[in-house]
Amino acid sequence: MFRKKINLFPVNRTKVFIGTSTGFTLIEALIVILLLGIASAGMFQMLDLSRTRYDSTVSRQWQTIEIAQLYRKFRSLISSGKLPDSGFIENLNSNNLKVKIASFTIKNFDDSSFFVKLIIFDDKNKDGKFQESEKLDLPIWFFRNKCEK
Repeated sequence: MFRKKINLFPVNRTKVFIGTSTGFTLIEALIVILLLGIASAGMFQMLDLSRTRYDSTVSRQWQTIEIAQLYRKFRSLISSGKLPDSGFIENLNSNNLKVKIASFTIKNFDDSSFFVKLIIFDDKNKDGKFQESEKLDLPIWFFRNKCEK
């Protein structure tokens, strides 16, 4: 009744392998940090790009609203029989509008019809001066006086 001892997990204790310790090497850790840095930089760039796109979309919506306000002011002024002068434009530019008027021209089509061409700009750098890079494209507006009969 001798029992033989069986070793289920044999270990070779005579050979020692150099460099087989547990954990990660310095190179592996640096590569992981590099890959995480590249991925996070891409994420931050995407977040910033989406914020920039959102800001430009909101800015265009405000520009549209302010141009519509300018259109209504010119229409009401011309339909009442008055023509805008430089004081009217200075009054509009003194408001807190982002869209500023650089210049305007009014041409008579006939006695009761007028063409209005505005050169407007979005004052992005807030210096109050017109630069060609800030110019906004705007069509020519056509207004008529109220017909009195």
